[in-house]
Amino acid sequence: MRPLVVGWIGLAIGCSGRPVVSIPVDDDTQELPDTGLIDAIPDAPDPPAQGMQIVTPVYRVEPYSEVNYCMFGSFEGEGPMAINYAAMYEDEVFGHHIQFNGLRPGVESDYEDGTVVSCFDDVEGEEVTATTQLLSLTHPVPGGGEMVLPENYAVGVNGGDRWILEYHIVNTTGRAVESAGIINLGFIDVAEVEGWVSAYNFNAVQFNLPAGEATEVVVDCEWSHEAEVLAMAGHMHDYGQSIQVESITPDGNTEVIYSLDPWDPDWRYSPVVENFDGGITVPEGTVFRTTCQFFNSEEMDMNFPEEMCSASGLFGPSSEPYACDVSL
Repeated sequence: MRPLVVGWIGLAIGCSGRPVVSIPVDDDTQELPDTGLIDAIPDAPDPPAQGMQIVTPVYRVEPYSEVNYCMFGSFEGEGPMAINYAAMYEDEVFGHHIQFNGLRPGVESDYEDGTVVSCFDDVEGEEVTATTQLLSLTHPVPGGGEMVLPENYAVGVNGGDRWILEYHIVNTTGRAVESAGIINLGFIDVAEVEGWVSAYNFNAVQFNLPAGEATEVVVDCEWSHEAEVLAMAGHMHDYGQSIQVESITPDGNTEVIYSLDPWDPDWRYSPVVENFDGGITVPEGTVFRTTCQFFNSEEMDMNFPEEMCSASGLFGPSSEPYACDVSL
C-alpha cells in the first residue's frame, strides 16, 4: 500500500450522534444487511490555551474489517518544550486503541510529516523497534483518557522531534465506518518545570509459548540510576492469565507494586494504571521483576508479537525514555 500524504493538524471536530448517510452500493456489498455510513468521529474539547490539537484524517473502515493507521509528524518550533497534559480521544465503540509514540533520538525515517501508512503492512523493521511511548499512560475511560502528572512535572520534547500517532479501528458491523483520532496536548514554560518525566518500558521481546500448555515468563530489568517511579501499567494480550511486578532493591527487600489476577484480555489496549502518590523511590540497582502467566489454548506455539509481557509507565527525573528489552 502506498503512503497517503495528508494534512495532519486539524481543527476540533465534534458530532452529536452517528447519522447514517446513504452511499452507493457496489457489487461487493450487495448482500450486506445495511450499507449506511456510520459517523464515528469522537467529540473532543478544545486543547488547553497553551497547547495544540492533533487530528488524524477521517479513516474509512469497510464492514467487518479493521484498520490500523500510523500518521507521522514533528513538533514545531525550536528548543525544549514541556508537555504537562495530554488527552486522547477515539470512538468508544469502534476505537480499539490510540497511541502516541516518538522515534528514539538518532533514528532516521523515510516518512515525511503528514504521511499516513498502514501500521499492519507498511511500518516495518527499525522504525517499529525505534519507537517509544512519549505519553505512556492514560486512564482507560470510554472514548479516551488523560495523562496524569504531578503539578509542574512534564514530559520533555524538542522542536523537530518526530512522532507517530497510531489509531486502530475495528468495525464489526455491516455498515462502513468513518472515524478519526484526536490528541490534545498542553504545555508549560520550561522554566516552570520542577521535574522532568519520561516513559519507561520493561519488556520481553521474544519467548515461546508451547501449544496447549501453561507458561510462566519472568522479565528482570535493572534500574541503572536512582529514579522516582510515578505510575505503572502491565501489558499482555489474549492468552495472559495474570501479571505481577515486584521491586527488588539492592539490599534484598522485595515488594509487590503491581498485580492483576486474573488478567482480562480487554486490558490489552485499555491498561489498568497504578498511579503512585508521591512516587516510589527506586535506588540504583533495583530490579523490577515482571512475572506473566500464560495459557496457550491454541494448537500451535506462540511467541512475540502474538503475546507480550511488559510493564511500562512514567518516571523521573529524566528527559530521556528508559527501555529494557529482554530476550528469553
